[in-house]
Amino acid sequence: MAEDTDTGARLCGRLARMTDTALCSTEIAQEFEAEADRLLDFTRASAVTGGFGWLDDAGVVEERDIELWITCRMTHVCALGHLLGRPGFLELVEHGVDSLGRTFHDHDHDGWYAAITPDGRRPADGTKAAYAHAFVVLAGSSAQVCGARGADDLLSAALAVSDRHFWDEAAGMVRESFAADWRREEDYRGINANMHTVEAYLAAGDVTGDERWHERAGRIVTRTVDEFARGNGWRIPEHFTPAWEPLPDYNRDDPAHPFRPYGATIGHALEWTRLTLATAATLGGPAWEWAAPAAIAL
Repeated sequence: MAEDTDTGARLCGRLARMTDTALCSTEIAQEFEAEADRLLDFTRASAVTGGFGWLDDAGVVEERDIELWITCRMTHVCALGHLLGRPGFLELVEHGVDSLGRTFHDHDHDGWYAAITPDGRRPADGTKAAYAHAFVVLAGSSAQVCGARGADDLLSAALAVSDRHFWDEAAGMVRESFAADWRREEDYRGINANMHTVEAYLAAGDVTGDERWHERAGRIVTRTVDEFARGNGWRIPEHFTPAWEPLPDYNRDDPAHPFRPYGATIGHALEWTRLTLATAATLGGPAWEWAAPAAIAL
């Protein structure tokens, strides 16, 4: 759309006015926008029956199970495409919402399956994980901003499941995962799932106006960054017992595990930096004066 060709430049200008600093030149902003368009175009090919598939380097969907976290994240990305004014992305957002409501939702036990078969017809992995369920909340929040069909119901259901099964009020963190029927809980706690829950709760609080989600995001950030990271030389422990005791040797023999790698994860420190500042900006006040120095330390 012609009126959106200078979106990147306008965003840089807005941020520059907020910070009194030129964050990037107009030329760099236009390069960022062109790259965003390239990535959004790449995204379109991932829509398959039942959700969004795994794309290879050439942009072709691989024949493998359709995963919940990918379908949710792609729904969120398509929402960003729609909000940037790119044509055709609202339909993709609604495809994601419909898939989450139909093929991924466990109508017997509630929650969402971790994966469904490549034909999009039946569950392949019934695990109920906080990591993937956080993305359901994020997808529902982003879809609701777009006005997508079914988004209100999806977000309401996702928040109810998160509240009922994952949020641990005493710990101020989320539990990790359960069996499909919620009867067996994993003997593990992880920072990765909590990190993405912060992202999801901030979005949900913005969309619903319910401060509970912002406050819970704040509790997770405070414990993770101001307690765990500060107490460990600003290297964030990733793995814990159910009592939130660190497990520094977890996956020492599998250091490149895709979701639970051994040791501290540098990329997560960058994500926690952003989330710490975003949470502080959302909640504000003297109680969050520690946030900016902590973000710098991370």
